Parts: sequence; structure tokens; C-alpha cells
Amino acid sequence: MLYPKKIIIVSHYNSKKNGEFLYSRNNLIILLDSICKKHNITYINPTRVLSNYNQEKVMKKDLGHYTELGHKLFTKYVNNIINNY
Repeated sequence: MLYPKKIIIVSHYNSKKNGEFLYSRNNLIILLDSICKKHNITYINPTRVLSNYNQEKVMKKDLGHYTELGHKLFTKYVNNIINNY
């Protein structure tokens, strides 16, 4: 449906609560990764992008929003991808 337009799929950060991934979020991230690989779609997984930092440094306690550091690092990464696309 989108051909020939280029798209980038961005998933959620795969937050953990009490040491365990959030079930539905984890499943969505795995599904998106699989679909994007199958169809050769650019896919950005914030968990991988921010893997040099622990969750507490890049995610707020609500597990749904980035800290200032996480937002800054992830925005820089995405902007770099877009500028080189």
C-alpha cells in the first residue's frame, strides 16, 4: 500500500517491571521486528538504541515515557537515521 514510499517503523522501549518484560509490549516488539525483517522495512528498536544505559537512566517510572537523557539520545539517533535515509 505504501510502495514506493519509504517508511520507518519505531517500536516501544521494552521496559521491565519487577525484572520482567511487559507481556503485550514485548510481544508487539517481537512481532514488529519479524514483520519488518520479512518485508525489508527499516525498524528502530529503542531498547537496542539505548542499550548502553540502564532502564532507570532512559525511562521514567511510568515505563511509558523517556527521561530527558533517553529522549535526547533517542531523538539524536532517529534524526541521524532520517538524515541518512
